[in-house]
Amino acid sequence: MLFVFKVCVKLYVLLKSILLLVITRLLNLKYPLALRHKHQFVNLIPTNLSCLEIGPFNKPLLAGSNVKYFDVLDQNGLIKRAGELNIESELIPQIDFVSEHGDLKVVDEKFAVVLSSHVVEHQPNLIAHLQAVADILLDSGRYFLIIPDRRFSFDYFLAESSLAKVVAANVESRKTHTLTSVIEHRCLTTHNNPYLHLLGIHGKPMIGQELAQVVKLAITECQNNLNGYIDVHAWYFTPSGFCTLINRLFELGLIKFKVEKVYPTTPGKLEFFVILRKVS
Repeated sequence: MLFVFKVCVKLYVLLKSILLLVITRLLNLKYPLALRHKHQFVNLIPTNLSCLEIGPFNKPLLAGSNVKYFDVLDQNGLIKRAGELNIESELIPQIDFVSEHGDLKVVDEKFAVVLSSHVVEHQPNLIAHLQAVADILLDSGRYFLIIPDRRFSFDYFLAESSLAKVVAANVESRKTHTLTSVIEHRCLTTHNNPYLHLLGIHGKPMIGQELAQVVKLAITECQNNLNGYIDVHAWYFTPSGFCTLINRLFELGLIKFKVEKVYPTTPGKLEFFVILRKVS
């Protein structure tokens, strides 16, 4: 009986996945202008404008003589890192600006466009990051952002980041991730399949002895990296929540950006796209 039950569950999940795929195809036909891939978003950037891409690693989204790159390692360092992760390194570009702490103050030029993909959610101090980006943009420059939607990613079980927490991080001049962020990332995340999340299949949060053990490991990880960077998410967003946050930060005089355009997450994807315009 247990075997039959497991087979039925698998068939149910398979049929729901097929149905969702069909629905997605129909939505794509109904809304052909929707942005379904990050490359469609990047293609909105005029090719004649000066651009800086933050954190290209092994898959830069921009290329050309008008493009420069910023990362925490130089090209050789990124190639070595890619080898450690057993991922491709052929496309890793020459890095023009390097800061091991991710400090954009090393960038001594101004650009018409800055692009980042899955960067803002990692910033210990989001406001400081946005201020630094504004400083390297020309007047009326644009910041193009590709951001994971917590509802369809491994951040599903984590609450959306609030204005109060973002402001507090700035008041504290936070430069490294908190123990809270490390515990959340190590213990409270789930799978990263947007189709399953859309179907309401979110996985189960860690509990019991497993949770207790991972919490202890997270605490030890923080204690061993008091001044170092730990690769976790500090912030969790949805399209509407992120735009509301940006508007509130602008109203408070903490940033020089307004939301110019937002492209919500499309079915079967886990990212949304935002264009911020610098306001002098």
